[in-house]
Amino acid sequence: MRQALYYGSLWGGFSINGVGTGFPHPMGYLLTEYGGVPHGVACALFERAFLEQSLPQCPDKRERLLRITGGEAALFAVFEKLTKNDIALSEELCRKIETRLENAANTKRTLGEFSPAKGRAIAEQLFPKTQSGVEISGGWLF
Repeated sequence: MRQALYYGSLWGGFSINGVGTGFPHPMGYLLTEYGGVPHGVACALFERAFLEQSLPQCPDKRERLLRITGGEAALFAVFEKLTKNDIALSEELCRKIETRLENAANTKRTLGEFSPAKGRAIAEQLFPKTQSGVEISGGWLF
């Protein structure tokens, strides 16, 4: 199993090197930097929003993905289970997410109309507000 994980990781790295990542990557870094959320999990927390943003731009790929995964409800149920959390973000951290996205190549690579302000709105929609003075609270509950 260790060898299979190694090869999966290797091929994943080759893929990212070839095509880059989308907006979940820079947004996830802030959850990692400020809240200690593992980076893969932090990216996954934004993945559903990324798929909802990108898949309509590629109807053939969307249909193939949904066919392979058993449909939209089944696909998003997996994300729900793997990304269970009680994270809350401050308004300031949501602003930092927007700022991080302003110069990120990931923003430009995202399919459809996506902007740093939309990234901030996604973060504000996904996570409740923290108590004053706290940038991030809670964590991943897997």
